[in-house]
Amino acid sequence: MRKIKFLSIAMLVASLVFTQATFAAKEQAKAKKESSTKEKKEKKEDKKSEKKSDKKESKKSDSKKEDKKTATKEVKKEAKKSDSKKEDKKEKAEPKKEPKKESKKEKVESKKEKAESKKEKAETKKAEIKKEVKEVKESKAAQVKSDDPIDSKLKGPDGQAVHTGPRGGKYYINRNGNKTYITPDSK
Repeated sequence: MRKIKFLSIAMLVASLVFTQATFAAKEQAKAKKESSTKEKKEKKEDKKSEKKSDKKESKKSDSKKEDKKTATKEVKKEAKKSDSKKEDKKEKAEPKKEPKKESKKEKVESKKEKAESKKEKAETKKAEIKKEVKEVKESKAAQVKSDDPIDSKLKGPDGQAVHTGPRGGKYYINRNGNKTYITPDSK
């Protein structure tokens, strides 16, 4: 009987030890899964933030181009508006008939002067925008500066200085500020 009691106690102790070991193993597995999922999430977030920063940089360069386009569009719209306003004013002036011809003439002249001033303003804005576009192009061209030696014997198609690249290629900087390589045939 003592042996049976002893064996049953030993079985209980062994089963308790076994259950504790399996419970601890399960806890460790859960902890590993959680840490690996956290790492994966962090990696995904890092990739997303990198993509967002790349998109922002591309949007900045795109926004410069769009600014130029919108500026030219605005100038065109203003010119159209001034033309349409002139037509509207003419149409409004025709139905009204006043007995005094002199006052009509004065009004028409003042309207013409106003239209001309608006037209001049639109033209000055156009000119300003063109200047800005030129400045941007020139600054872009100035950005591409080369430390490569200049080949004094050769000139580009518009008289640009011809540079010799690191591998021996000949190029010049075009109007857009980009390097344009010269083929051996065109020398």
